[in-house]
Amino acid sequence: MAGRVPDLTLAQLHRLASEPLDVFAAERDRRPRQRSLRETLRWSVERLEPQARTVLGRLGVFVGAFDLAAAQAVTGDDGVDLGPLLSSLVRDGLVQVDRAGVALHGRLLHPVRALAREMLVAAGDEALVRSRHREWYAARWREAPLGDELIEDVGGSYEDYLAALQDALAAADGPRVADLAVTLTRYWLFTESVTVGMRWTGVVLEAGVLDPRRRAEVLVLRSGLAAHGCLVEATTALDEAIPQLKERGDEDWLVLALISRSVERYSRGDLSGALAAADEASGRAGASPTPVQAEALACLSVMQAAVGESGAALVTGEQAWALASAAPSATTFLSVTTKVGLALTESGHAARALRILDRAEELVRRDLGLPPPSTVHLNAGWAALALGDPPGAVRRAARAVAGLAEGSELTDVAEAFVVCGLAWAASQDDRADLALDVGLDLARIGGMVLSPWQSAMVARIRPAGPARPDGAEASTSDASAQLAVSGIGLQEAALSLAAGLRADAATDEQAGAG
Repeated sequence: MAGRVPDLTLAQLHRLASEPLDVFAAERDRRPRQRSLRETLRWSVERLEPQARTVLGRLGVFVGAFDLAAAQAVTGDDGVDLGPLLSSLVRDGLVQVDRAGVALHGRLLHPVRALAREMLVAAGDEALVRSRHREWYAARWREAPLGDELIEDVGGSYEDYLAALQDALAAADGPRVADLAVTLTRYWLFTESVTVGMRWTGVVLEAGVLDPRRRAEVLVLRSGLAAHGCLVEATTALDEAIPQLKERGDEDWLVLALISRSVERYSRGDLSGALAAADEASGRAGASPTPVQAEALACLSVMQAAVGESGAALVTGEQAWALASAAPSATTFLSVTTKVGLALTESGHAARALRILDRAEELVRRDLGLPPPSTVHLNAGWAALALGDPPGAVRRAARAVAGLAEGSELTDVAEAFVVCGLAWAASQDDRADLALDVGLDLARIGGMVLSPWQSAMVARIRPAGPARPDGAEASTSDASAQLAVSGIGLQEAALSLAAGLRADAATDEQAGAG
């Protein structure tokens, strides 16, 4: 069949991918068991012991790789040593072994999985096994905070976590929907998967299967996603969640909600509201886990720096830093470092800010094997600007844009363009005006307002200041008008700038690898 692929039509290729079991061999003189992949696999399955056939059918519920514990939980053969059965399936080529990482994982190839699912349905076990599958993934991080292990586990089994969520929604299984939505949204937040996260949290909230407490949790996490693209949605989510959490006395989640509220207010330019929310969060965080305390203090340090309380910001930032350093977790370290780094930059300590942001980037790459979130690069870009390093600022902004490929992280992209515009203006690059125009206009569309310190940097380039009259529509802003005169739409200009920065980031990455 592989040799015939170039001769197949698109329809035939689609069938080959979607129905691999029923693609017949071209040669008509083959034995019956070799005439189609279905017959070949069925012949192999019929040679198995009954118990091994049952296990194979139940393993068909997995979408991706699974370890022995997951397989045991889903197949449900309590008291049976699953190891020898899996070994026999591996020997017969029905289960593939994935040796990536420390632990061994099994995986069914697509044709085998298709046959296994048919076997599962025929045996009448599908509902039971799917229930076990979603409970396994729902229980993995139930009531657990964000941590390195969660990120690694969800990243390694992402397809099955998402399949379990879809299955829980289809079954209207509210408790499992809540567990899976919270776990997945923590992952989407950390990896800045804003588009997919907003889509699925929207589906979960609209399904009407969550109780008020769990709905509030999902809303808090959704607000964090929305802060990357549409601050109005972040506001709406928190307006509903915070009263619920206060009424129920759920302090840990309330602290997280207040941190999100502080960031949302800060991004919208309401610095007094941002400081009040951060102060309340840090005041309530005394009984919370150490990572939550550290993040609350880090958030407070940003708000203190934004309102000009530099001395207090440094003290608070040091407290947050000490807590994060005592709990060596890449996720905790990152969430604290990004905030403390910004507070240090705005308080006149950009060199130290850059050092700790670079350390955070290294830690995430080393411990989690992931690229750091764009916030690390953006805050490092501001620090580089403060240090008078325009090329370094552009390089870091380009890395941020390179990681924002989904298109819904509007405020992040806007901030990156502003950083680049300021850096290019300092080096007299012709792209400076366009980047500033597009960045400021996108920020306005997303509802984001630069901090006073950031606005002052823009004002040094444009003495009239970046602010526009309240209530002015983005479509009638100076930037949009200028771009229209030039024959360039705002979207086209943004895409062009982003493409150039991604190319720069790729070149920089290759140079670093070399």
